[in-house]
Amino acid sequence: MKNIFKKIVVFLLTLEARAFLARFKPVVIAVTGTVGKTSTKDAIAAALAPFVMVRKSEKSYNSDIGVPLAILGEKNQWNNPFGWTFVFLKGIFNLLFLNSPNFLVLEVGTDRPGDIRAIVKWLKPHIVVVTKLSRAPVHVGNFSSIGELIAEKGALVSSLRSGGTLVVNADDTDVLAFRALAQAGTKVVSFGFSEDADVRAGEFASLVEINGTLGTPPLYAALAALAVAKTFGFDLARAAKALSARALAPGRMRILSGINGARIIDDTYNSSPVAVAEALKTLEEIQIQEVHSTNARGKKIAVLGDMLELGDLSNGEHKKMVEEAVRIADVVWLIGERAAGTGIVSQKIRVFSDARSAGEVLHAELRAGDIVLIKGSQGMRMERTVERALAEPARASELLVRQEKEWKRKS
Repeated sequence: MKNIFKKIVVFLLTLEARAFLARFKPVVIAVTGTVGKTSTKDAIAAALAPFVMVRKSEKSYNSDIGVPLAILGEKNQWNNPFGWTFVFLKGIFNLLFLNSPNFLVLEVGTDRPGDIRAIVKWLKPHIVVVTKLSRAPVHVGNFSSIGELIAEKGALVSSLRSGGTLVVNADDTDVLAFRALAQAGTKVVSFGFSEDADVRAGEFASLVEINGTLGTPPLYAALAALAVAKTFGFDLARAAKALSARALAPGRMRILSGINGARIIDDTYNSSPVAVAEALKTLEEIQIQEVHSTNARGKKIAVLGDMLELGDLSNGEHKKMVEEAVRIADVVWLIGERAAGTGIVSQKIRVFSDARSAGEVLHAELRAGDIVLIKGSQGMRMERTVERALAEPARASELLVRQEKEWKRKS
């Protein structure tokens, strides 16, 4: 989107979003962190749905354009001026004649310094949820330091309304430190595996069944959602039931059926050092069942694309990723110059130029019993690898991330 055109769009969207908030006065729940924002936002909306009318950010709408779009309940029109004109006119009509959801669950992120500070000039949430703060997060390359990026996230906490609630990850000391940024009188509710957490995994694990996915990140998202439900005094058993029944978003540790009876762990939504470490840990813990027809065991395969926007941390973090993958997996496929350029030598490693070429080979080589983890940053388009390995490629638009026409047109 051209710079001047984008500024006009942001200005008009923000104007309408502020008018929306002023007129309808919804309860605003804002989610931030460096890992798990989108999954947590989705989980919160699902947990609240049995009790209130709730609207959430679509996909990962979390920017100067995405947050107003989420408030208005509209979709990104990219570079289409006619589409944006329709959005603005529809927004005026809705303000004048329609009712609105009484709860908004918004994802708030940052690509560069000042992003969140610009949003909180006009967005004053009732509840802020902080998921996790990685010491090697996505977009850190756009900041002068990790501390500057974390401080940008902290601006959302400082924007909490008087008497608001801060929901924090009890297992992350950096997140817990955000309590100092909240003004006096802010209620703090914690979630996690820690015995000190207000909403503990041990207490609710039996209530929440998260089918079709693996690892601890989905459980953290569910715990955060239950913590939010608890602040309103909602029935947590009913909220947990709604969480168990929800449809999971594509590309987030979802288990998919692969070609020839293989299984795919699709974690292609995005990647960062913390997220890839969690994914590899999950792959390590999986016990591959014997394939009775052949009495043979499948292989654990890690297909890993570059982690982008890590700045000076890139070389070291990619080396850690590859070392861990070689330790855990039987086969390691690397896509991108950063992953392939660590200098690590192993007979397990194969290098591919792009996601499509890796997908073609995976399609040819996957066998019954194999389980393959596929992960990489958004820009690496790892969903293309998954698509070629699917047992039902005709369902790609339903199962995979970035299936919109705008994404399909991108190289």
